[in-house]
Parts: sequence; C-alpha cells; structure tokens
Amino acid sequence: MFTGKIKKFVARNIFDNEHSIKADQYLIKLAEKESFVPYHTFLIPRNVVLAAGIWNTTLIINNDAEFVLRIMLNADKLLNTVGCHVLYRTHRENRLSARYTKESIKSLLKGYEIMISNLKTQNFKNKNFFKWRLRRVLLAFWRTDKDVLIKHKEIFRENGIYLSLANFYFIKGYIYKIVYPIVKKMKIKINSK
Repeated sequence: MFTGKIKKFVARNIFDNEHSIKADQYLIKLAEKESFVPYHTFLIPRNVVLAAGIWNTTLIINNDAEFVLRIMLNADKLLNTVGCHVLYRTHRENRLSARYTKESIKSLLKGYEIMISNLKTQNFKNKNFFKWRLRRVLLAFWRTDKDVLIKHKEIFRENGIYLSLANFYFIKGYIYKIVYPIVKKMKIKINSK
C-alpha cells in the first residue's frame, strides 16, 4: 500500500508487515507513523459496512476517516496483504480536503469528536492519534481561525493539546523543521558505516 505524509508519498507498509491488526491498534499505527491509509485501500465485506452504518453526509471533510474507524470497530480485524500496493495520485488542482473554510474546520473537529465518541463505546482510547491530528489542526489554523479552535477547546484539552501553549507548539515545530533533517542525515551516515 502507498501511504505517506502530505505531498510526499512513498511505497511502504505502515503496518510493519503484520498479518493482521485489531481495531484498537489501527490508530496507534497511524499515529506512530504519522501517516494515513487512503480509503480506497480497503476491501470491506458488505456485512461489516451494514453493521458500521452509512456514510456520515453531515461531515464536510474527513468523513472517510470517520467511516473507516466505524468499519474497524465493527470488524474482527484488519488483514494486511503484504506486497499489495494501492496507488494514490495527486494533481495540481485543489482537492476538497485542501479547501478549508470555517465550516470545514468545524466539521473536521466534529468528525474527531464523533470518532472519539465511537472509540469510547468500545472502551478504546487513543490520545496519541488525536493529539497528533489536533496538533496539526492547531498549527494549520491558529493564526487564521483561532475563534473556531477556541470554541472546540475541550477536544484539544482532552487530548493533551493546550491552546494557551499555541506559541510553544509553533516554536517546537519550527525547531523540529530545522533539526530533524540534520539528525536524519546523521543517522544515514552512521547506518552506512
């Protein structure tokens, strides 16, 4: 399967070639790799779709992630097909998921709230996944849509992101962008010796 960070995709298996993954491990793996699995990667039996429920059309954005999580919660496990790849094509035109408005940001946060609620019904918790995703939301929209984020401050707080520390997150991100490439080069040199 092809997965990767925004705008840069590489062939890799984020599930570390494990044969199967339980629902509670799915988000853990995504958070560990800071990646995602495109919706079209999955072959889902009809009975699991019927058990999970219909697509949430009230969400403007990220409705695929909300749906896939319900699928995972209604499936016994996710079978990983090692050696099978899915292509994910990008193009110059803006994707729907790249067109953010106040309404789409509210919808994104509402989708996360629904996902967290669904996890709670199964007694699953995954703060790492939501902390990673919400930190990205904070960094992307704090300067332009602070009011929207403040109205949803509870979901941030519950997942270890404190809006009062927004400047800290920006500084940390800035330092990371400078230091990480240097550390990565050093690791490559050490591993090649």
